[in-house]
Amino acid sequence: MQLTSINDIIRKYRHIFLSPHFDDVVFSCGGTLGVQVSSGLHPLVITVFGGPPPANTPLSPFAQHLHGQWGADPVKGASGVIEIRRKEDAVALEYLQADYLWLGYSDAIYRGNPAYYTSEQQILGGDVHPADQTIEKQLGQLLLDLQSRHAHHHTRANTNPTRRLTQTGFALGR
Repeated sequence: MQLTSINDIIRKYRHIFLSPHFDDVVFSCGGTLGVQVSSGLHPLVITVFGGPPPANTPLSPFAQHLHGQWGADPVKGASGVIEIRRKEDAVALEYLQADYLWLGYSDAIYRGNPAYYTSEQQILGGDVHPADQTIEKQLGQLLLDLQSRHAHHHTRANTNPTRRLTQTGFALGR
């Protein structure tokens, strides 16, 4: 089942998988999702970079090159690519009977005008663009908010958010 908002996340989700991109969790944890579902659990997959870029954002030459490699329809642009990827992701997650939520962050090749990332080297192992550091902070806050919905994760003595995140298996690295 597709969730449409963070507010749709309820306590039944004891296992939440963060997927940077569409199908990352399906390919890396599909078996685990299947075992959880067969055991009566309700896993949730949150795809971080699941949103299209803002309308009328020009594609960088690098993004155009990738679209060409993927056989993307140039008329539909980035929104067409995201639409196809969402359909593929939904089919896979529904087959696995996992619930899912797509966050609105755009993938790296669509961020910035001018583009923040203009080569494969920048995406794979390059430095994070300073403007993208806000994404990290927002995700950290999201994880804290999700954790706060589960009372059994709280202790009065544990008020340090970073400590709470790492104790529950979440780590925000730098």
